[in-house]
Amino acid sequence: MTSRFLQTLLDDASRPFRSGGHFAYHYARGKLSSDCIFRELLKRGIFPTKAHFLDLGCGQGSLFAWLLAAQYLRKWQLAE
Repeated sequence: MTSRFLQTLLDDASRPFRSGGHFAYHYARGKLSSDCIFRELLKRGIFPTKAHFLDLGCGQGSLFAWLLAAQYLRKWQLAE
């Protein structure tokens, strides 16, 4: 994963949290950019590209937003 891809992924994954207010957006952005587990999950290919997920966590849904954004970006890259 290139740094450009990761930056775009961070932007896309944190965008939905803007409607939740300043705290929700910056919390999600900080969590997604600083917690290495999100990058490692993608690097290791733990989640299949074509799969269905149900996020039952008690947080904001940061992982779900990350996976959705990654899936969208992969499709976009393949279309180029």
